[in-house]
Amino acid sequence: MKIYFWQKVVAAVTMTTLLNACGSNKDYALFSQTGQSYALGIDNLLVATKKISIDSSSEAMLRDRANTEEERRRVYQRTRLTDTEWLDLLDKMREHTDLLASYFVKLQTLATSDASERAQQETDNLVTNLSMVGDKIRGNQLVTAHKIIPRIVNLAVHAHVRSSLKAELKARQGTIQQELDTQEQVLSLITQELKRQLTELQENQEQRLLYTPYVKDPQISPDAFVSARYRILTLTSTIPQLEKATQVSQDLRTSFLDLIDDKLTLARVNELLTDINSLIKIAQQVKVSKSQLKG
Repeated sequence: MKIYFWQKVVAAVTMTTLLNACGSNKDYALFSQTGQSYALGIDNLLVATKKISIDSSSEAMLRDRANTEEERRRVYQRTRLTDTEWLDLLDKMREHTDLLASYFVKLQTLATSDASERAQQETDNLVTNLSMVGDKIRGNQLVTAHKIIPRIVNLAVHAHVRSSLKAELKARQGTIQQELDTQEQVLSLITQELKRQLTELQENQEQRLLYTPYVKDPQISPDAFVSARYRILTLTSTIPQLEKATQVSQDLRTSFLDLIDDKLTLARVNELLTDINSLIKIAQQVKVSKSQLKG
């Protein structure tokens, strides 16, 4: 997906919502579309993380390749098991993020119209699935090792919102808080691991594709070497920005609490949208850095 498309999606959120929402419910509609944009950005980052993860572990296997066939077989199987657990967590997070986006769509519907009984049933099923996936994420060994404890704050829902929306928030605010908190804490774990993987990938690629050919191959292609060296040495350039994912998820959670407590402002939402836009750019940069290694 081209980066300008994602930028247009985020830029259109505020205008679309202000045109379609009305009265005191517009804050909920605006937050809902913001949540949908958040989901797009996080999904992009998770896709890029999967690719980096596989390449990083593959490079590590090549670097530490054992001498005997039996040892290599054990290393391969052990690495595969570790990768499978990690990739399963990333897949579950993508599913979890997609369900959150779908919930925000339903929340927007509740904020802008009187929902039918069928729509409310669909929301019930959606939240049930979201909780089930969240439980699987919290039960993943990589997550349980970090002892993640969801933080729940009980807030009174203000009376000025539509009755269907008010009933939904009263029933589900604790559940959504838990799932947003899971997003924040697991994304913190994922971004820390991604930083490590990017660093190790760069080190191993530099050794295998730059240093060794430069020292041992007298026929090395100058143009290919210059191009590869730039790509590899800039691979970790996104590391200082990766904290943005955790920060955005944290801000989304606190914005949800402020929304229920009638404290959310348009300025705060626009600030969150700006951060989401930055996150989308970072995810695209990680994807580009990864794909260029094949160039």
